[in-house]
Amino acid sequence: MGRTVLLNADKARNLKFSTNQLIELEDALGRSMMEMGDGLRFADLRTMLFVGLKWEDSELTPEKTGDIMDTIMEKEGVEYLSKQVGTAVKKAFSGKAQPPSA
Repeated sequence: MGRTVLLNADKARNLKFSTNQLIELEDALGRSMMEMGDGLRFADLRTMLFVGLKWEDSELTPEKTGDIMDTIMEKEGVEYLSKQVGTAVKKAFSGKAQPPSA
């Protein structure tokens, strides 16, 4: 599980972004991964979390993901959530495939 990031959520959850998940994320947000740095909305963060978690939970919905976000933010704070999502995105690009420099 070298590309997964553990989340302390409603239960231990594993967040990851494969190539297909990154493409799905870009399509859902309407912008490329290179454009996602600043200006991230809560809706964007929920979408990122949903796409990154559903590989492990086939019954996950965006609404359930919002509830998971609430639990994470109550337990750990929004900074923790943002950091873990960011780490999972970085891990998606680890190894030989690196994103182009901005």
